[in-house]
Amino acid sequence: LVIDDLGVEYMDGKGAFLSLLDELIDIAYGHRRKIVITSNLDQQGLADRVEDRIWSRIDEVATIARCGSGDLRHERRVG
Repeated sequence: LVIDDLGVEYMDGKGAFLSLLDELIDIAYGHRRKIVITSNLDQQGLADRVEDRIWSRIDEVATIARCGSGDLRHERRVG
């Protein structure tokens, strides 16, 4: 399972996104699937963004690819 750019999603007042993320992570966790997450946030930033229940599963089974704060699509290539 690959989750791209976690941390930029809209967080509504009812917690719809966190509910969906919790279910997705729980299914992957229950089936012992590997999870790769890309984000501009560091681990603490992600932990602060999601609930403790979600983070404990992410922390246990996920690999987090921190991409830095810049937008790599806008980086100029020097050739």
